[in-house]
Amino acid sequence: MGTGMHKDKQIYLRSFECFSSWKLLEFLSHAFSDFAVQDSKYAIVTDRWQKFSDVFLDERVLDFLASYADEFLVHGVDVEGKKLGIDEELVTLLGMHSPIPVTYAGGVTTMADLEKIKVAGMGRVDVTVGSALDIFCGNLPYKHVLAWHQSHYDEALSV
Repeated sequence: MGTGMHKDKQIYLRSFECFSSWKLLEFLSHAFSDFAVQDSKYAIVTDRWQKFSDVFLDERVLDFLASYADEFLVHGVDVEGKKLGIDEELVTLLGMHSPIPVTYAGGVTTMADLEKIKVAGMGRVDVTVGSALDIFCGNLPYKHVLAWHQSHYDEALSV
């Protein structure tokens, strides 16, 4: 699943084993349309982030989708690949409401962005870094990101 805000930001939903993406979104729009538009601004989109649904990411949608997944991978589409920083509001929403493990992707540019994800996600949101890494010609040294993750993993084990 990838994500962002309605109009500019988007959520990407991959096909589930028992539903096509579009059928699942159609079901969700009927099941959750009364409150989703009011409670959230992140719209689920499909087909390379081109087709907007009328389903918006919130606690109930995350709970429902969690019954079909073991983990979420959520892309901050509007910041994805731009190296302009993360979508902290989205990370906060995921940290507060995801009932299963969740990994955020999009906009990581500096080591400070990793800390922002840790804080905004309340320690409950993992992160993946892509084009910002030096191994992909970015400015963020892979070894520093690896060391950061290892130190936080060790920290979590000691608690």
